[in-house]
Amino acid sequence: MIRFHHTLLVIAVVLTSCSVKTVPGMEEKSRVVMVRDFGAVPDDGKDDIQAISEAIRAASNGSAELAFEAGVYDLFVGDASARNAIEINGIDNLTLCGATGEDGSPATVFMRHYEMADNIDGKQILLVENCLNFSLNNIRFDNTPQYMASGKVYYKDGTALGVELFQGCNVPDLSYAYCCNLWDLSTRDLKHVGSVTFGDDVAANKASYKVSLAAKRKVIINSSRIAMSAEVGDGISWHFGYLGTQVDFRFCDNLHIENIESNSAIGFHMQTSYCRDITAKNIKIRPNGSQLCAGSRDGWKLYLCSGTATVDNYYCEGVRWDGQNVHGKHLYPVRRESSNSMVFTYHGAVLEDINPGDKMGFWENRLDETILTVKSYSCTPGIIPRECSVSFNEEIPEWINENTICNVYSHVVKYTLQNSEFRNIAGCASVIRNDNTTIRGNRYYNIMYPAILIGGETSNEGVSSKNAVVEGNIIDNCAWVARRAEKAAIDINVQNSGYDFVPYVRDVIIRNNTISNSPVGINAVGVCNLEIGGNSFSNCEKDTSLKDIISDEDV
Repeated sequence: MIRFHHTLLVIAVVLTSCSVKTVPGMEEKSRVVMVRDFGAVPDDGKDDIQAISEAIRAASNGSAELAFEAGVYDLFVGDASARNAIEINGIDNLTLCGATGEDGSPATVFMRHYEMADNIDGKQILLVENCLNFSLNNIRFDNTPQYMASGKVYYKDGTALGVELFQGCNVPDLSYAYCCNLWDLSTRDLKHVGSVTFGDDVAANKASYKVSLAAKRKVIINSSRIAMSAEVGDGISWHFGYLGTQVDFRFCDNLHIENIESNSAIGFHMQTSYCRDITAKNIKIRPNGSQLCAGSRDGWKLYLCSGTATVDNYYCEGVRWDGQNVHGKHLYPVRRESSNSMVFTYHGAVLEDINPGDKMGFWENRLDETILTVKSYSCTPGIIPRECSVSFNEEIPEWINENTICNVYSHVVKYTLQNSEFRNIAGCASVIRNDNTTIRGNRYYNIMYPAILIGGETSNEGVSSKNAVVEGNIIDNCAWVARRAEKAAIDINVQNSGYDFVPYVRDVIIRNNTISNSPVGINAVGVCNLEIGGNSFSNCEKDTSLKDIISDEDV
């Protein structure tokens, strides 16, 4: 087991009062609960998990602010696949509030210590479930050791390459090069090549991607695939696994997240599932120290949320997959139970979240969707494949069968992303498998796949995307690898996995964007009502590539 500590130097800190978001009409004043009073003292090197847990219990009765001082709170979890560090369940009107530095950045650090292992399916540093009006402010998340490494290639032959690790980077005695990428060290940007390894291909053939120590701060990567891809002098980064979710919000209505930073992750940095009404501001996911990368999976995934989600000033750099993806999901008809009841199968979450009054849409063809209203819902957990039974207020049309594409509108959030920046993402930056989206005033630089991808997949995630506005964004040096069919900075396309048809993406506006140094500026396939105007293109091989574009007048 390897353990090393990050040193945090705080020149000046400001103790910040954080407001608690409460439901309208609630007049109760929030109490301040200091975690220090329960034994959680920063920078003392002692495990703070139990003390924080006791402070949470003390804050569970009525509106409360759980206050943390500046410094590092050490969270010793042991097996990171078996234990969450901090869990909060069923507490309403609670705020977790850290301190800020003189520059306003988070000065409170949640540092997870764990036992190193291969491809850990990491549980959470912070798990928040079933909490109304929850706020998280002024916290930085990190791991020690960080679950990744970066260095410079100093030697290669046909079967292996040598890497000199950057100062502060460590690797286990034996590990594997999951989610590997190459970098231009003169700019510290991703090289314009594809990712060298993916998580699942390493997991399926680990012997071909072995990393072993050669000397102090030097390792040998015994992989012919990596050796053929890299050149001496390249920067290289890889991870010790690709599973897990680090900060996880589930079933939390009126969620407020502000001034949060994450520097490394075991898997996803952050996920928000089945939440309604989300506001987020000043979120940073980025590497620190000498690391080139920040994580092996997505930055922040919004999964099956509803209401509104407004994300302002989000900075994401160096994640292996997508910067922020907004996912709906659909069900698959299995069999009829009655004229207004049907059994569906589904992927993903263990339980669906469907309620009376929710809407479900069924596509009869590429343009025509029939909307039914949910009367009741039930599901039996533990059955594989997963199934649920839904009854509707209306009769189910005869044409609906096991090949019908079905949207679940309890999984649609009105999403706005603004004033944000994405850099060096080895995936897409913004993935939209959702309706009612505005992407405005953001910056995208050096994104491997399309910077903005609109359109779901029939295999699981959010088929139709309606009512999208993409305007005033700056997109540079993106899409040197195609995610779908085209290497396009902005790509609109639904991926079909065996259906007779996919619905048209509907009502998309792409205007006043600046797009440069990308093979294709805008690619759109299968869109009804597409407006493109006022965009500026430079050094693109093709400004636009448009196929199967219609308007309502064409129908």
